Amino acid sequence: MDKIKTIEILEALASECSPTTGELIENESVLNEREVIRALQMAINELKRTKNNYSKVEIEEEEINEVLELLKSNSIRPTYSRVSGFFLGKRKFKDQEEIRTHQLYGKYAEILKEEN
Repeated sequence: MDKIKTIEILEALASECSPTTGELIENESVLNEREVIRALQMAINELKRTKNNYSKVEIEEEEINEVLELLKSNSIRPTYSRVSGFFLGKRKFKDQEEIRTHQLYGKYAEILKEEN
């Protein structure tokens, strides 16, 4: 398993949802415990810190907000990995035509490909 997939799974768990289905996990789950959430967030932060050598890409706040609303309107919990995957045009959205055809989908894919 690669780091990006690992981050996606950990972010889903930290958001108290299933990494596979995106459904919220029951309130009685161990994932609702503060210490577990903190541990997951620490792991996510460490993986992100060492994830890649991309220089920072400036994304307009309006674009981010637009993508957040798009994901929410399609019942997709917006996580860091999902939003960045959207801007990179990742295949994780291959079955969601409304998302794949959005004007911002994959906007930064070429920029980051050139830097890598």
